[in-house]
Amino acid sequence: MTWRGWIAIVAATGISFTMYLTVLSAAGLGDFSGGGAVVTTVPPAQPEATAPASGGGLVVVAKDIKFSPEQLVAQAGKATITLKNEDGTLHNVHVFKGADNKGESLGATQPQSGPSTSGLDLTLEPGSYFYQCDIHPSQMHGTLKVTAANAAGQ
Repeated sequence: MTWRGWIAIVAATGISFTMYLTVLSAAGLGDFSGGGAVVTTVPPAQPEATAPASGGGLVVVAKDIKFSPEQLVAQAGKATITLKNEDGTLHNVHVFKGADNKGESLGATQPQSGPSTSGLDLTLEPGSYFYQCDIHPSQMHGTLKVTAANAAGQ
């Protein structure tokens, strides 16, 4: 297919330019990491045990159209959720306040094919949160419980 054909598809479907570059990269049609899409190739990793995070990071692994772990715990404050996509399909992580995806959206990573790694920086208050893959929301979702920060850690 010619570039004009790809441009016609983008115009007809209404997908964003970043998503277009991500799809082209995933299809092996070029490296567009400098043109708006962030695609980082990493070796496959095993799911990491997620202990309570304190001002640090949480890791969610996407593999076999599932998230691991499906339950995270963190302390209030700044945190990064790192998505390690080990599938060859598009995934992202999207975080919402509350028990489901009807709550306020706090942010999402761009969908990327794996293997890849992306991060989402958040400032979290104590409470319950929900996260999902926007491409596979019924199969890939989990919960995040945020507790008050330790007085000694502040």
